[in-house]
Amino acid sequence: MRILAGLFMLLPVLCGGCAGPLLLPAGMSALEASTMGLNALEGGSAVWSRRTLASDEAAAFADAITAADRAINRLEFTRGQTLIEDGTAEFNVRDRDKDITIRLTSRTPRVTKIKIRVGLFGDQSLSLLILNAIKLELSRVAQDRGGPPGESPGAATGLVMPEY
Repeated sequence: MRILAGLFMLLPVLCGGCAGPLLLPAGMSALEASTMGLNALEGGSAVWSRRTLASDEAAAFADAITAADRAINRLEFTRGQTLIEDGTAEFNVRDRDKDITIRLTSRTPRVTKIKIRVGLFGDQSLSLLILNAIKLELSRVAQDRGGPPGESPGAATGLVMPEY
């Protein structure tokens, strides 16, 4: 039992009128857990952990670079250094008094991981604003191209999506 207590902390949660325990991995705060829960309800996959917001998006790497670049322009951040190498891109920008790092990593041809870090101690609300701006631009990039967000130009998906 001591080992289990060391690995997990017990957090009482109110669910449907009955109190039940929720086990969280050691080091994860209740705020991080609630953020994950809210994102799951919203249909997103963003996670706030260690002062960084991370999200996997159904987007080709090139589209994510374009979307991040457009979001930076739209939010009127001061541009710093931009590095683009094999499957990774890093945008360093500034918002008045905070340094912002937006890191994109190609996970598959149609999935890109987005990590956003604002300032030394992190800023969750500004990080979410930036992520939402990138997601908006991803949808615009897909519209400009005439295809779904995760598909590169000319790529065959092999999947048939039902129409609703």
